[in-house]
Amino acid sequence: MAFDVWQIAEPNEPAVFGSGRGLLGGSILMGLATYEFVRRLRHGPQPAGRHTVGRPQRPADDEIRSVARALLELTEFAGRDALLAQLDGLEYVDGIATMLDLRVIGARPAATGVPSPIPTRPTVIDADGRPVGGLLLWLDDAGYIDRLEFSWYGEERPERLPSPEELVL
Repeated sequence: MAFDVWQIAEPNEPAVFGSGRGLLGGSILMGLATYEFVRRLRHGPQPAGRHTVGRPQRPADDEIRSVARALLELTEFAGRDALLAQLDGLEYVDGIATMLDLRVIGARPAATGVPSPIPTRPTVIDADGRPVGGLLLWLDDAGYIDRLEFSWYGEERPERLPSPEELVL
C-alpha cells in the first residue's frame, strides 16, 4: 500500500512531506522543507530580486510588455484601453516564463469591471503553426495587470515567453 503525506505549514515554518510503501516492512521517508509555492499560494510573490539557484533567466520588462500588448490588441473589449495604458508601467516582480507575477507602477487607469483573466485568450503556435499552448492575462481586484500565465501542451515546460508573432486567436 503506497501513500503520500502532505501538511501545509504557516509562512516561515517547514512543510512536512513524505511517502512510503505500506505499514509493514516498507520504508517511510519523511522530511522537512519550506516550499516557496506554499508561501506564494498564501501570501503572494516573493520580493523582486530573490531567485532560486538554477531558475531560468527572467524575461526583460520590454519583452513582457510587447507580449502583453500583442495579446491585448488581438480583440476589443470593454476596459482594453485602460489595460493598454497600464503597459508603460508594467514590470516584472517574480516568476518564470510560464507564470510571471507583474505589477503596474505609476499613475495608470484601472480597468474596472474587466473579468480576470481578461476575455482575450490567444493560442501560442510554434514555427510550423501547431498549437503549443495558451496565454492568460490576470488582473488584481483593483483592475491592474498582475500576472501573465503561459500554459503549454506537452511534456516540456517552455523556458521563454512566446513572441508576439506566435499569438493567434
